Amino acid sequence: MEAAKSWIASALLVGSVAFLLTRVTIEEFPLILGCYTLAFMAYAYVVFRVSPKVLLAIGIGLRVLAVFCFPGLSDDIYRFLWDGWLITEGVNPYAYLPVDVPLPKSEFHQLLLDKMNSPEYFSVYPSVLQGIFAVASYCIPESLYGQMVFIKMIMLSAEVVTFILGRKLLIDLHKDTRMMYLYFLNPLVLVELMGNMHMELLMIMGFAVFLWGLHEKRALAGSVFGLAFSIASKLVTAITFPFLIKRLKWKELLLYGGMMIMVLGVLFGPMVVGSYENFGKGLDLYFQKFEFNASVYFLVRQVGFWIKGYNVIASVGPALGVMAGLMVLVLAWREKKVGVESLSKRVLWSLTIYYALSTTVHPWYTSLLVFLAVFCGVRYAWVWSFLVIFSYAEYYGDGEWYYVMVALEYVMLLVFVLAEYAGKGRLQLFLPQVDD
Repeated sequence: MEAAKSWIASALLVGSVAFLLTRVTIEEFPLILGCYTLAFMAYAYVVFRVSPKVLLAIGIGLRVLAVFCFPGLSDDIYRFLWDGWLITEGVNPYAYLPVDVPLPKSEFHQLLLDKMNSPEYFSVYPSVLQGIFAVASYCIPESLYGQMVFIKMIMLSAEVVTFILGRKLLIDLHKDTRMMYLYFLNPLVLVELMGNMHMELLMIMGFAVFLWGLHEKRALAGSVFGLAFSIASKLVTAITFPFLIKRLKWKELLLYGGMMIMVLGVLFGPMVVGSYENFGKGLDLYFQKFEFNASVYFLVRQVGFWIKGYNVIASVGPALGVMAGLMVLVLAWREKKVGVESLSKRVLWSLTIYYALSTTVHPWYTSLLVFLAVFCGVRYAWVWSFLVIFSYAEYYGDGEWYYVMVALEYVMLLVFVLAEYAGKGRLQLFLPQVDD
């Protein structure tokens, strides 16, 4: 009977994720929520009840399927391919707004421009991603589907590296290697990263290299390259820097910092030189214009409307960012342990604080938390990777349920956080106990 339940749950996981990859569009919130709910229920059941070989086959199989599925919940691909085309034409993608690019456009490139969600904003994608976009454009010019598959094959390779290094780290830490499937089979990771081409996947791979190299200082140079690659994929992992101070002796820290500056200089230099102001303008959008699925900020913004009579994002957004930075520094200063578990937990808490005070929290932002939780057992990260799906209510109908769903997301998340840390014992979530 137990075997039958496991196979049914496995089939439910595969079927619901496959449906999300192949059939669902962003406007279908009830369908998205229903499929994700089924997928997460199955995911929570199978991870510790099904053979690791079967779990591995499911994880790889769904990722291979995702390689050939066009993104249904994101249109970022059009900007990816646009930026890649500019580089192959010798144009810095940070130098011009898409609507101002002084190049003749083929029918294909006009399609990219017409479908783009941000033609009036400067590109915000860091250098590693720009390099991948350029290679795809060079190898398979003017093919939307071909370039998508090319980029996703790179992403699939990155996921394999992440899985292998994550599993090795769990062995080194004397933890259950099945924990890695909490990342590898997470429906949000499968659908949002592989399916919808969100580049947090590459950031996570770089961070896995960083953790593996830093563990017992077995490959500090490798950890430098891993963290630099991660930052040059998505800037958010720069939040790790304060936590390196207690892990390295002063000579090691100076050498590490010097290498990091050089590697980041090589990675960012060719793209940012001469266009750093435009790159900065693109980043400012996250603090002074974009508003999505926020928690504390939405409350502060409403108070601002009552007191000021207008949207206070221009001043409140940067202020909340500074507040988050100060709180991260406090977390680093008060840290006592220096192992992978402690680092994973502290970075996870730091990201939680940062996102709690952020003006924009897209669902895929929680994917790094899912990965970090594998090593430190902070279970609310896995809960949040489901609850964050509520934010897709923004795209359903006239969005009248959006703020209700966002409020429900964060109220439920707070309940889970309190249950895990304020209550006696740990929140079980149908999973075995994980040592800190």
